[in-house]
Amino acid sequence: MPSGVSCPHEGQRIIAPSPAAAAGRAVNLGSSEQVSITGLAERVIAATGSRSGITRSSYLEAYGDGYEDMQRRVPDCTLARGLVGFEPARTLDDIIGAVIEDQLTAATINM
Repeated sequence: MPSGVSCPHEGQRIIAPSPAAAAGRAVNLGSSEQVSITGLAERVIAATGSRSGITRSSYLEAYGDGYEDMQRRVPDCTLARGLVGFEPARTLDDIIGAVIEDQLTAATINM
């Protein structure tokens, strides 16, 4: 059974056995851990060792008039589990670390 995704291509490979069932649907192949945007920002800052601060802005400032969003999103891997038996194997901190590593590698290559 699939247990983790490290890139979009791997996600496509995992869902490939059920393309019709997944068509047009959002399939979470990440973590089921719930975190606020502020909590995520704090974790990224801590993981990078950055001295950055967090700046808050309203939806109106960020997205303009008429934007609507849910007040709370709850990550759910139920669809992926039902389609292909997916179970998250990487924690959110693992994923943050992998993204940081990827970005550092890309920055080194592009120098």
